Amino acid sequence: MKQNRGIQKISDRRFRVQIRRQGYATQSAYFSSQQEARTWRNEKLAAIQLDLESAKQSKAETTTLSSLIDEYITEFDIDPRGSSFRHLMWWKERLGRRSLSAIKPADIAEQLRMLANADKRHGGSVVTIRKGQSPSPATINRYHAALSKVFNIAVNRWHYLESNPARKVERNAENNERNRWLHPDETSHLITSCRNSQWSGLIVLVQLALCTGARRGELMNLKWSDVLFEDSTAYAELTSTKNRESRTLVIVGDALDALRTWRSKRNSVTDLIFASPNHPWKPFANLDFHWKRALDEAGIDNFRFHDLRHTAASYLTQAGIPAITVAAILGHKTLQMTKRYSHLAVEHQRDAVMKVFGRH
Repeated sequence: MKQNRGIQKISDRRFRVQIRRQGYATQSAYFSSQQEARTWRNEKLAAIQLDLESAKQSKAETTTLSSLIDEYITEFDIDPRGSSFRHLMWWKERLGRRSLSAIKPADIAEQLRMLANADKRHGGSVVTIRKGQSPSPATINRYHAALSKVFNIAVNRWHYLESNPARKVERNAENNERNRWLHPDETSHLITSCRNSQWSGLIVLVQLALCTGARRGELMNLKWSDVLFEDSTAYAELTSTKNRESRTLVIVGDALDALRTWRSKRNSVTDLIFASPNHPWKPFANLDFHWKRALDEAGIDNFRFHDLRHTAASYLTQAGIPAITVAAILGHKTLQMTKRYSHLAVEHQRDAVMKVFGRH
């Protein structure tokens, strides 16, 4: 037998072994060295030769959740920068060592309850939650959905399992609608404090968020090569979005002026618009520090960076822009997501009517 038969090199420190023998369940595993992979393969082949019970184990008994997640990530090329990847890393930390057959709905429900009751989480595999706050029902559901999707593949496509244990765990009811947006005087104060920030990129980032309604991650990962400048407009092509659908940001006015000025100071080493000074191939990492300081100096409470997106939508709605156009600008997949701002259009119309026809 060839020394490395059945061993596939996936990357410099990642090897996959697959053993297929008639009458036995296909077995596979992942290892960080070729020697470990070879040892495991030889042991399994020896067990098959001797017709040992261990060789007759089902895929659910021989595969750990960690191995399944690794296989899923490789098979579907999951982006390490995306939220799904972080959620799966979280599950690997919690239940990764267990075999698929040993994971029950109660185990999954227990981990989700622990996540719901935590008021602060750190680490690259978990979304950071501010101290004193808890993950929202929607956030918990995203963790649940990420695991359930992996199990669905294991059941329906790879036939490792008979059923998906995550499907038996009830999802949380979601009621996360938040309509916090900046009033014009608050916007003015925020712009002033951002302009005085120690990080000169903050004013550019905030102006872009207000103009385009783009998400924080979309803007922080934006590249100069994505932007086309014209006389009075710039167009930024987003190819990696939350909805996995590309869209174009239209940049005008103060946001365009700020971006042009920022371009004159760009770091020629990197294509990232908001690059880290020490690691120019990565996005700027200290945004939260400068953002919080700007809010404090502007005297603005109960406001998140994502609320700039709500602010942009609110301003567009109050200006009479149709909901379908607002949805396209923000990248909403359905009009239902945009309808939360419809009352603002009615209020704006009421104020106009009162101004002209109301009793003084």
